Amino acid sequence: MFKKDPILISPYIGYQSLTKLYLRGRVIEDEGIEDEADDRFIRIIFNNFRRFETDEIAGARLKLTYLGKTYEVTTDEEGFYNLDLDLPYQALETPMLMHDCKVELLEAPGYPDQEVSAIGPVMTLMPGSSFGIISDIDDTVLQTHMTSFLKLKMLRQTFTSNAHGRSAMEGIVELYQQLAVGGDGKRQNPFFYLSDSPWNLYDTITSFMENEGLPRGPLFLRDFGFNRGEKRKQFKEHKRLKINRILNAFPDLPFVLLGDTASHDADYYMEAMQKFPNRIKAIYIRQTKLNKNARRIQELVAAAKNTDVVIIEKSSEILADARAKGLIA
Repeated sequence: MFKKDPILISPYIGYQSLTKLYLRGRVIEDEGIEDEADDRFIRIIFNNFRRFETDEIAGARLKLTYLGKTYEVTTDEEGFYNLDLDLPYQALETPMLMHDCKVELLEAPGYPDQEVSAIGPVMTLMPGSSFGIISDIDDTVLQTHMTSFLKLKMLRQTFTSNAHGRSAMEGIVELYQQLAVGGDGKRQNPFFYLSDSPWNLYDTITSFMENEGLPRGPLFLRDFGFNRGEKRKQFKEHKRLKINRILNAFPDLPFVLLGDTASHDADYYMEAMQKFPNRIKAIYIRQTKLNKNARRIQELVAAAKNTDVVIIEKSSEILADARAKGLIA
């Protein structure tokens, strides 16, 4: 028996470096979820629960068309497709921060033929970019209350707010817009975002960022499915693995790293500073709450005696330090 539900292709923002092409997305049944600024409370809760009750489509074959070349991929058991290629360097005819990749459905086992396609953005490195930015999202960009008691505020926000009801950390939008254009105000420095949130919240997070005017860039979230073996390692070491992936994909680009004391951002960033010497221009860690982990990070930074690692409480402190370092005008 064929299922009659409509199919939805959700391409995530990918990236192309001088040597890598990375494209990812998901194929699921279309639940018709749309967030509106005037959504009522019950509708918001209903939509958010539906985000976690996705019907993934495994074994779907897709054709990806990017810059005149085509690739075929197949979704895994949770509906994700992944294209991770080593590429010979080829200069782009038209330098742009974002290029389009068309994703077309070829076949979905158990579903009748449907003409389904989507356009996904792919970030490319602009000539003259002076540095890249790797930023945590939770309590660095988006207020998520990770340090709340038993994470109750975080859970309440996850299920009772949509993209229009979420708040950016103070001053972060202006700061990130300035980092994007750099010290001379003319650059298009690339952004990469990390979060421990599940991929189910991808549309909510990207809509929030668009509403706030934050620079676009690839997001790296986590798969909350059943994990064991290699998948378990990828789940637990998600941020560390993604930081290494980004730095390896752009070997000639220095980076600015931003995070907070609610998790282990400082540990991962300082590891990266050791592993990739002379590649990290600055590390900024926002202190969200003076708890045990925050005090541990303060001791870690003090012991390192590295002036490129700065613990701050307000975005204005990052602005001042970044100006002193020539990162922004």
